[in-house]
Amino acid sequence: DLALETGVRNALVRMGLQEVINYRLTSPERERLLYPTGQEPGLSEYIGLKNPLSPEKAVMRRSLLSSVLDTLENNARLRDRLAIFEIGPVFVPRPDEILPDEPQKLAIALTGLRLPPAWDRKDTAKFDFYDLKGIIEGLLDQVHIQQARFIPASHPSYHPGMCAEVYAGETLLGVLGELHPQVKEHYDFMAPAVLAAEFDLRAFLQVTASQ
Repeated sequence: DLALETGVRNALVRMGLQEVINYRLTSPERERLLYPTGQEPGLSEYIGLKNPLSPEKAVMRRSLLSSVLDTLENNARLRDRLAIFEIGPVFVPRPDEILPDEPQKLAIALTGLRLPPAWDRKDTAKFDFYDLKGIIEGLLDQVHIQQARFIPASHPSYHPGMCAEVYAGETLLGVLGELHPQVKEHYDFMAPAVLAAEFDLRAFLQVTASQ
């Protein structure tokens, strides 16, 4: 739904995040970086290209978060503070169907200083889990999703004890947390912590339609 997507985008920009747009092509190896070694899920089923331009762009992405973390990695050495998001589809094969499922997702990533650098301020506090949680709470309020619940969760991509699933009623909206240390090692991040989240905008639409 375009109105919901626009509302999500505007809310995040007002909170100081920058939108990024990535290629929808990737490689299974790149998406496996989201998981500690030995815990990778079965990622063999992708929508592949018959004649890819390069091995790095041989399949359609299944994770929006992977795309956003690639952007974060490419810019982490250049900036003291990064707060970015992307809205876009992922491509999931469907058995006995020619076309894939294309759910619209939202991915967010934060790292570095909590506040932008300024000549008259020497605040060195870094983003943490509660900064990301506050952004999600602000977003849900702006798109009129009420009484959301943050439930402690376990996910291989996230640090144990710093991960939560977000529900509205019985509907799972997404997951957020601090990247697992072993996952963070797969990337060239300088900051001590990387906060990330991935949400299903179809779930947002389902909840807003039922309220």
